[in-house]
Amino acid sequence: MAKKSFKPDYNACIGNNKHENFGSIYESMVKSEQFKALSNPARMLYVLCRIQHKSSAGKACLHNHSEEFGVKYPDSCFVFPAKQQLEYGLQRTNSQRYFKELIEKGFIEKYESNEHRKKVNVYRFVSNWKN
Repeated sequence: MAKKSFKPDYNACIGNNKHENFGSIYESMVKSEQFKALSNPARMLYVLCRIQHKSSAGKACLHNHSEEFGVKYPDSCFVFPAKQQLEYGLQRTNSQRYFKELIEKGFIEKYESNEHRKKVNVYRFVSNWKN
């Protein structure tokens, strides 16, 4: 009788919705000293930004934003509205502090500041942390 081969259950990672989004993060970045220097909440925010970047709600929000202002954004851009931050359990006042930390350390940049329009800011993933 042939030996059964082991196949991991990839569905164990999937929640109730089979089309859940995930954010990809490279091992080299996680092992870097720059990433380790981030505070734990900033690391978690980065992971959530990666998930939000690929989520249908995040893409729809960015698309609506670009339609409203007639701007075409690069693929690396994302928005993270306060409503979605609350869904992930983030507090708006604290998340702004950690967004600033991610910007200062070179993991993201503010692509478009919309504070004067009272609209959501547009951020972009960058690799300045490597320098």
